[in-house]
Amino acid sequence: MDSSTNPSLITFIYVSMLCATFLATSVFVFFNWKKNLFGKMMSICLILISYGLFTSYNAAQGFFVYLPHLARTGYLVLLTITPLLFLILKKGIPNQSLRLVDFLHFAPTLLYFINYFSFFVLSGQEKIALLTEGGFITFDEGWFFPKYFVVILSLGQIAFYIGLTLYLVVIPSRRSASIGSDERKFIYVFFFYLILLFIPPLTSIYAGISGKFGTSPMVLTYMVSQTIFFLILWGQPEFIYSKKLKSIPNSVQKAETSFTSNQREKLILSPLKLSKELSSQDMKFLIKVLNFFEREKLYLAEDFSQEIICSSLKLSPFQIRKVLKTAYSISFNDFVNYQRIKFLVHMLETSATWRNYTSASLARSIGFKSSNSLYISFKKYLNTTPKEFIDQLKYD
Repeated sequence: MDSSTNPSLITFIYVSMLCATFLATSVFVFFNWKKNLFGKMMSICLILISYGLFTSYNAAQGFFVYLPHLARTGYLVLLTITPLLFLILKKGIPNQSLRLVDFLHFAPTLLYFINYFSFFVLSGQEKIALLTEGGFITFDEGWFFPKYFVVILSLGQIAFYIGLTLYLVVIPSRRSASIGSDERKFIYVFFFYLILLFIPPLTSIYAGISGKFGTSPMVLTYMVSQTIFFLILWGQPEFIYSKKLKSIPNSVQKAETSFTSNQREKLILSPLKLSKELSSQDMKFLIKVLNFFEREKLYLAEDFSQEIICSSLKLSPFQIRKVLKTAYSISFNDFVNYQRIKFLVHMLETSATWRNYTSASLARSIGFKSSNSLYISFKKYLNTTPKEFIDQLKYD
């Protein structure tokens, strides 16, 4: 490949991008790998992105003849990054454990590996021989995938996860008043990064049609977009280091987030008080209901209903509604939500792990269907938001 197809400016951008990528990845892994599931998933993602960019650089510069074992691994990484980004956004931020079924998202990666297994086990010289053939640029040396099927598969996968992320992550985050600005920024950045993943397969299509790769304008676009992506990460030191800027004294941080004594009183969940004296029969019913909520914790399930407690206590829905209305002037649903908030406050006060969960994860953990429902109930009973309450606990 002559020098005209590899302008020095593009080479400089590529090398600068690779250096920034490797540096940002190394720093993030060092500070976050041992912290939680999110740290591990993000570390793996950034490592894969860095490696994918390294293979792209070698492909654009025609270096596969010197490093033949890198060939075909770029798409292996691309097919892995796409579902991994989705799992990070949907499960990584709430710090939840992965389920076995989640690994089905990587089925296309496994299919790709099986299809090109015969290529991966070849010697370096045999791979170089295939690299010089026209079939290599059309992905035609696999076991069962036809020409260009890999490109079509990757485009379809990216489109699928963009739609899934938009529906399950981006739209709910816009509707939720309890999602913080930092979390929302993170979601948007990685959603648009998913869109950028369209560029490599489109570049492959261009290369297959034109027979050129390094001169594709999409290559330069991809390089610049990756550089911007990592600059955004570097612009958020609290994300890279998982802590506040060291230049800000702890005393200043605490002063900025502390509450006055009057505000602190608002963060205390007031106990339910009897609104009137109950009959002996109503008091008996009420004690049964309170003991049930204290003992069973079934109200933490999203599908908890009045029928469950009625069946357990052998009381009618009318009896339960009546005793709660008489005792506390409260509806059954409000009473359930109060118990959920009471449980959440206890967990936040006693468990540092719960304070690291997002509002969406907290909501699911105590039976709310959405973070917005949690936000409304929390605000109702404590006159503050979950985030404000957690911030106060962290700095007390």
